[in-house]
Amino acid sequence: AVGYFVYPTMNPPLREEDYVLKDTYDEAMTQLEAKAAEIATAQARAQEINADASQFILRALETSVLEELMELAEGKKVGLILATGGLGDKSFNDISYAGAVRAQEELGFELDYVETTAIAEFEGYQRDFAMSGEYELIVCIGFDQADALTIIADEYPDQKFAIVDMVVFKPNVASLIFAENEGSFLAGVAAGLMTETGKVGFVGGMDIPMIHNFFEGYEAGAIWANPDVEVLTPVFVGSWSDPTKGKE
Repeated sequence: AVGYFVYPTMNPPLREEDYVLKDTYDEAMTQLEAKAAEIATAQARAQEINADASQFILRALETSVLEELMELAEGKKVGLILATGGLGDKSFNDISYAGAVRAQEELGFELDYVETTAIAEFEGYQRDFAMSGEYELIVCIGFDQADALTIIADEYPDQKFAIVDMVVFKPNVASLIFAENEGSFLAGVAAGLMTETGKVGFVGGMDIPMIHNFFEGYEAGAIWANPDVEVLTPVFVGSWSDPTKGKE
């Protein structure tokens, strides 16, 4: 008979009943391929269902969490003490204020804020907010509020505080920090791609470790985007609110 045989060797010789006719073999393979296609389709559909279910669960969780947060925020007040320089800095204060306002709109709490002009004002504003006893949370923006907050947190142990951009080791203080070098890496990439002279510079505010970390990310991003770029030595204004000197 003409056909394919099952065994991979001719030793011992195949018996007649061990042969498979070609038509029979081809039909079996066609059925097998069809079944494999059905399985693949079923698996793809299962993945779609899992993805849809995951999205549904995530949306349900988000809704549940948001509703719970809204319940917790109902009737509560939050105090926000901005960093020196105030609103309009197109940076730290503006971002912090925008985030607080968005949270207020989504959760429904009351928001009070104050702008500061000098580091010496921080302790007084922190104490005023805490002394009132009205605020569920007092948020302090900027690392230079840490010294004052270390004092005030001890004076008001039952008051909840948060500080952005610094760590204060107190049980009633939540410290919120971020990797500034990662964001500045992207700024460096933009500078490296845009430069027409092959040189890029960096003007920082205060000469502090955080800004040095920012510069290192910026430098790395510029070199990554343009290996031939020259990154000039960074300069520092020595202030957060002196745009005139910054332009120099």
